[in-house]
Amino acid sequence: MADWTISPGDWCHLDLPTTDRLRAKRFYGAVFGWRFDDIPGAEYTMVTTSENGILSGFGGLPETVGLRPPMPGIVPYIRPDDFERTLAAIEQAGGEVLIPKTDAKGYGWFAQFRDPDGNVVGLWEDAPMAHSEPQENH
Repeated sequence: MADWTISPGDWCHLDLPTTDRLRAKRFYGAVFGWRFDDIPGAEYTMVTTSENGILSGFGGLPETVGLRPPMPGIVPYIRPDDFERTLAAIEQAGGEVLIPKTDAKGYGWFAQFRDPDGNVVGLWEDAPMAHSEPQENH
């Protein structure tokens, strides 16, 4: 796990969609030496690029809970200070909430929104320390 602190408003996670996680692991492992941890009960693989890299994964958080992603492509996530207040601010500033705050199988919560330029961006909040063991695999 990184030895730096992620503050509210920082980029904190990245989803890289794939139709074949095994192929993606072989490719990125061979090219960049990344490490992988499959999440039990989810079609999702946590990716460790380095001890100081941003947390990331193969797959998409919406799919892990049975939702359809708003659009294909990489989704960057930002850590909110206050989840509900941030979602309200997104809408007030002209964005559109696509997926409201959603539990990610006990690991934390996510949401996705579309900004005024059409980009899909996510919010991510870790679960309390009670779930810190699974998060170590991030």
